Amino acid sequence: MMCMMGAFAIVRLNPLGLLLFPGNLVVGLALLIGGLALWAQRSFSLAVATGAALLTMVGGLLTFAKVKGFELPGFPLIWLVVGLYLEMRLIFHFQHLRRQELAQRRSDSEASKAKLVAGPDSEDKP
Repeated sequence: MMCMMGAFAIVRLNPLGLLLFPGNLVVGLALLIGGLALWAQRSFSLAVATGAALLTMVGGLLTFAKVKGFELPGFPLIWLVVGLYLEMRLIFHFQHLRRQELAQRRSDSEASKAKLVAGPDSEDKP
C-alpha cells in the first residue's frame, strides 16, 4: 500500500500526468522506501515506515498551506489522513508480529517444561 501511495504522490490521474515537484518526489520516494523496508522485514522497518508516514502527513499539510514545491494530487488533507492510516496499519502489523513471537516463545517454554517434568528417560523411549 505504501508503494502504491508513493506512485499516487507523483502521478495525477485526472488529467493524466506526472507531478514532478520536489515535495512530491520526496513523499513518493519516502513511501516507496518505507514499503520496501516493510517488505524486507528488517529490524529498522518500523522506523523507516513510520518516517515515511510522517513525511506523508507533513506533505499533506504543506500542500494544504500552499507551500511552493508541494502539489500532492487530490485534496491535500487526504494525504494527512493517508499518513495517519498508514501509521495505524503499521502499529497493528507490528503488534500482531509481536504477539506471534510471544505465543511462539510461550509454546516453546511449555514444551521444554513438559520435557523437564517427564524426565530424561522419556526422550529415549518411543
